[in-house]
Amino acid sequence: MSCARQTSCESCIQQQPSAGVDFGIRCVWCESETACREYNKFTHRFPCADALRGGGGYPGGASCAVAARVSVGASQPSLPPQPSYSPFAYRPRTKQPVSVVIPSFTRPGNLHHQLVWLLQLEPLHRRGSEVLISHGSARSWNERDAIDHAAAAGCAAPLRCSAAPVRHVDSAAA
Repeated sequence: MSCARQTSCESCIQQQPSAGVDFGIRCVWCESETACREYNKFTHRFPCADALRGGGGYPGGASCAVAARVSVGASQPSLPPQPSYSPFAYRPRTKQPVSVVIPSFTRPGNLHHQLVWLLQLEPLHRRGSEVLISHGSARSWNERDAIDHAAAAGCAAPLRCSAAPVRHVDSAAA
């Protein structure tokens, strides 16, 4: 699109961008300069003051009869484009086992509280589900028996959860 080549208001405002990607370049008639100038519709910066037609739109100039018929007001609201894929929706799969990995480094003393809460969740009641505790320090690894006993005591009646799916991994030795 070459706005500078246009010599009349009518030919200026009839310029359309080429098919394909819209870069926002449009032509606007500047009556004070009697010239057609480019502007980018995304920046809203007009090349001349009279292109604003008193702030109501473009292209400017009372002498441009075609411009008066160009509607630049708010367009009708349109629906946003619909995605071509289906949006994510949580659909529980009751038969699928899960694995939960908990890193532990220097605070294994309060880990059993989180284990008792975690072991009450339905996914961990499924066959094959497990909780892996990755011990990153010797202190944490040495307290694994105390963690197991505290979790088993916390899971006793009335909660009726099981600490059986808890496994320990010594990450400090690796």
